[in-house]
Amino acid sequence: MGVVGPFNPDTDDWVVYSERLEQFFKANGISDPENSEKQRAVLLSTCGNETYLLIRSLAAPDKPTDKSISEILELARDHFCPSRSVIVQCYNFNCRTQKEGETVSQFWAELRRLSEYCEFGNTLNDMLRDRLVCGIRDIKLQRRLLAERGLTFAKAFELAQVAELAEKNAMQPVLQLWPHTTVSVTSTSYVISVASVNKDGDVGPKSTTTIYV
Repeated sequence: MGVVGPFNPDTDDWVVYSERLEQFFKANGISDPENSEKQRAVLLSTCGNETYLLIRSLAAPDKPTDKSISEILELARDHFCPSRSVIVQCYNFNCRTQKEGETVSQFWAELRRLSEYCEFGNTLNDMLRDRLVCGIRDIKLQRRLLAERGLTFAKAFELAQVAELAEKNAMQPVLQLWPHTTVSVTSTSYVISVASVNKDGDVGPKSTTTIYV
């Protein structure tokens, strides 16, 4: 049932791949320890030629089939996931700001991903709140969040989503009036691009208007 697919060392995350592999074992009824040989066979036959050759080298002088599934997964994890510097992970987290065109939900998901190896522990929600407030593009929303007493991460995320939805709804009349219109929202303005349409319905060049808020 289902397909795990090969592992691509250039683009894939070994931790995620291992988690998917574990779910594949469960879905196919081979997750119990007595099925470890089948698990090993699935991994070695689906991981791809490049990854198999790497596992073969890591297992040498033994063969991959001489290793247990746990030993193979550990060898690969040590190779693909060397110890991460907590300082570097925290630096990447604290430097992350919301990108242009990135929704609040997308920004939140990226912050959660970056926080995984920061070892924030019980302070995780506070760190997420602070980074959300400091990294949000909407300056007016940022000021509102900074003025909010007893602000929690859940409340900050909710207010940011509501503000984003309100901005989107505010521009709907413009988009309905001019179908060939795109709107880009920055922290201080709306950039509206409207394309001209001739009598034959052909779309021509766009004119751009900036509305500062």
